[in-house]
Amino acid sequence: MTSTLGPLTMDEIVQAATVTVDTLEKLRYPCYLFGSAACALYRSTESWHRTPHDIDIVVLARKFEDVEDIKQTIALSSNRFVLKPSGNPRNTYQILYFKVPRPRVGPNRRRRRWGPRKECKVDILLPGTLDLPRIPVKRISWLINLPVAPFKTLILLKLFGWYERRVDRRVEMRARSRQDATDIVKLLNFVMLNCDVMDGGGEWCPSSLHERARDWVRLFIAQKPTTAGAWGFLGFDIEVRKAPTRSLEGIGNWDLIINVQ
Repeated sequence: MTSTLGPLTMDEIVQAATVTVDTLEKLRYPCYLFGSAACALYRSTESWHRTPHDIDIVVLARKFEDVEDIKQTIALSSNRFVLKPSGNPRNTYQILYFKVPRPRVGPNRRRRRWGPRKECKVDILLPGTLDLPRIPVKRISWLINLPVAPFKTLILLKLFGWYERRVDRRVEMRARSRQDATDIVKLLNFVMLNCDVMDGGGEWCPSSLHERARDWVRLFIAQKPTTAGAWGFLGFDIEVRKAPTRSLEGIGNWDLIINVQ
């Protein structure tokens, strides 16, 4: 969340994620990060091209548990979190925020006890929401002591977000789809230069997600043909060839024929 204090830094994002994960572990909830914060963690050995605005966490709760109850439990278990109403009065849910510690000031480097402070929005989701998978605990990857979706699962979830937002009626969602596309290209370039990210479970992905992603991958390659090789490295059988476009005047431009298996 951006405030008069400026945007969140990557260190503050990591701090928010660490405290949230620790709190969930104390409450006996396994979890994993996905979204932009998880993308940035995979790129921690290099500079990620932007700082996330919030963190997204999937909580592996029991099927009968409600996400609003989990947010309430987190807020009640630690004063480092606060629940606030949604900005839209039509929404009945509340939004969870992590209260970023105030900066240290003065010669003794003491933290301020008053004044404005930054807050980091914490999106808590359950498996099944937005087709998020229930990843087996042993398959969750760990980066700087934080649980993260395996790389292939992460990039396909990012691809799904791009696929959905690109046709959204809301202008801000379509703008986010362009940012998603940039993120995806960065991740594809990263995996081609860091093949070991697919080791140790990084290649894990539910077969249902892989199957559904074929159409998303095909559409993405149509817009960014140079990424075809990287998708092949991620386990998709890619065939890209040119075919002539026929019209009443005969053969005109060339079209790309893309098959993804």
